[in-house]
Amino acid sequence: MKKRTRIILIALAALLVVGCASMWYLYKSRSPVATGFRRWAKTVLVNMGVRSKGDSLDGARDALPNGWELVEDDVIGFALGLPAGVERVETAATGIAVFEGEGLKATISREWSVEADAKQYASFYFNRFVLDADFREANGVTLIENVSGADFDRVQVRLDDYETDGEHTYDTYIYAHFFTATPAFYRVMVKYDSSAPVAEHLPSAVNETFRSYRGQDIKPSTQKFHPSANPNWSDETRVMYERICNTDEVLWGIYTGYMDTEGIDTEIPAMEEKIGYDFDALLYYVPIMYDDCRIPFPRELMEKAYADGKIVELTYQLTGTNNEFLLEESHMLTIYKDGDSEMIRRFAREAIAFGHPFLFRLNNEMNSDWTNYSGVVNMQDPDIFVEVWRLIYEIFEEEGVDNAIWIWNPHDRSYPPAEWTNYLTYYPGDEYVQMLGITGYNNGTYYAQRNNEYWREFDEIYGEIVRELGGSFDAFPWIITEFASSSHGGDKVKWIDGMFANLDKYENIKIAVWFSYADFDENGVAARTYWLDETEETLAAFARGREN
Repeated sequence: MKKRTRIILIALAALLVVGCASMWYLYKSRSPVATGFRRWAKTVLVNMGVRSKGDSLDGARDALPNGWELVEDDVIGFALGLPAGVERVETAATGIAVFEGEGLKATISREWSVEADAKQYASFYFNRFVLDADFREANGVTLIENVSGADFDRVQVRLDDYETDGEHTYDTYIYAHFFTATPAFYRVMVKYDSSAPVAEHLPSAVNETFRSYRGQDIKPSTQKFHPSANPNWSDETRVMYERICNTDEVLWGIYTGYMDTEGIDTEIPAMEEKIGYDFDALLYYVPIMYDDCRIPFPRELMEKAYADGKIVELTYQLTGTNNEFLLEESHMLTIYKDGDSEMIRRFAREAIAFGHPFLFRLNNEMNSDWTNYSGVVNMQDPDIFVEVWRLIYEIFEEEGVDNAIWIWNPHDRSYPPAEWTNYLTYYPGDEYVQMLGITGYNNGTYYAQRNNEYWREFDEIYGEIVRELGGSFDAFPWIITEFASSSHGGDKVKWIDGMFANLDKYENIKIAVWFSYADFDENGVAARTYWLDETEETLAAFARGREN
C-alpha cells in the first residue's frame, strides 16, 4: 500500500513538474505553437468579459443618427455606427478594422492591457501626449474634450493650422476606449474634417452606438510585399544594391560612439586590426535638427568611408532632441502640416553632391514610444508616418537623388504592444522601400525589475523576427540595422558563439551592424553594455566566428 502511494505521489509530482514546465514554455516561448496558444488563450479571456453578438447589439441601431449605419467585425468583435456609405479599407495589419467615408476615417482594434488597471494603461501609453499641455502647445494641438465614465473614456483634439481643403482633410481626432471585465479593451480612433457634416454627431454617436461582443483569434497577416528597385538609380547605386542582394555571406558593419571622429579614425581601425577583418559597413545617425540648428548631410564622413570601401547606413531621424524630449516640437507633425520641407530638400541636394550610393534608413523604430516620430507621439496615427515617409521619398525624387537605397526599419517589439501600432500599420508601400531593416537587441538583465528585460539569445530574437516578418517580407534583402548583446545577466562570449552558429539559417540577412556602445542609466552607469570590444574575449569570439 505504501509503495503504491509513493508511486502515485511520484507520478503526481512528475505531472506537476511537466505541467509547470509546459506552462512556462507556453508563456515564454516564441515558437509558433506557444504564440498560437497565447493568442487563443487571450481570445478566451477576452470573450469572458463580453456578451454574444445577438445580446450585445440590442439598442445599437436605435441609437443611430439619421443616415447612419452599423458596421460590424466578427473577428475583433464590435459594431459601431458610422455615416452611410463608409467602406472598409483593406489593411495588412490583421488586428485592426478600418473604415473610410466622406470626411472621416475610423480605426477600431481590440487591445490588451499589460497592467492591472486597463484604464490607467490606456490613458498613459496611448493618450499621454495629446493630454499633455506642453506637447499641445509645442505642436499646435487643441484639446476639445476629455471625458470619462465607469467603463469608457473619450478624448477629442484638433490639429491647428492644418488645411482641410486638400487631399488630406482630417484635422480632428476622437480617441475612445471601452473597457471590459478583463484586461481587454476596445479602441476607437476616428479622425475627421471638422467642417464636414459628420462632425456634428460623431463624438456622441461613437459612445452611443459602439458595442463589443465575442470575437475570434486574430491570425497573423499573410500579405506579401516585394521590394521595388528605383528606376532612377545611378549605375553605381544599382550595382551596390545587386551586390547586397546577391551576397552569399553576411557583410558586417559597426557603430561606435563619436563615429565621425574617434570612431572612424581610431576605434574601428583598432578593432579591425585585432580581428583581421575590415568592416563592410558603418552606421551613422543624423537628426534633422539639434539645438535649433539644421544638421547637414555628413559629407566628410561619407567621403572618408567611401575611400575606405565601406557602405554607410545613414540613419536620418525627424528629431530635434535626439529623441530625448518627446514633449517638444515634433518635426514629423510640422512636415505633415506643411506638406513640404526646405530642410529636407537641402539635405537631398547635399546627398546628390556626395555622388555615391548609401543606405538610407529613415525614422527607425517608429512602432515605439521612445522616438519623436513614432505613431504614439504623433496623434496616435501611423498614417502620419506613412504620409511623411512618402513625402520625403518624393522630395528626394524631385531633387534628383539617385544614390539612396531606402531601408524601412520597425523595432522587433512594438511598444506599447498594441494592435493599432503594429509594425504593418507603418509600412509605406513597396514602391517606397528597397530593403527591410530589422532590429533586435539582447538587452541583458540590468533592467529586469524596472522593464521586465531578460536575457535573449540571438536565435530567440531573430527566430521570432523571421516568424513575424518572414512571410510578408521574405522577398526583401534584410539588414540588421543595429544590434548587440549586453554582458549583464549572461555570457556574452557564448552569445556571440551562438550568433555565428545560427546565422546561416537566416538567408535573407545580407548585412549585420553591431552597435558597439552602451545605454547608460540616469546615474551614468553603463546599463546595457553593448561594446563589441568590451573584453579581449568578446572581440576574439567575433573574429573566431567570422572566420568560420
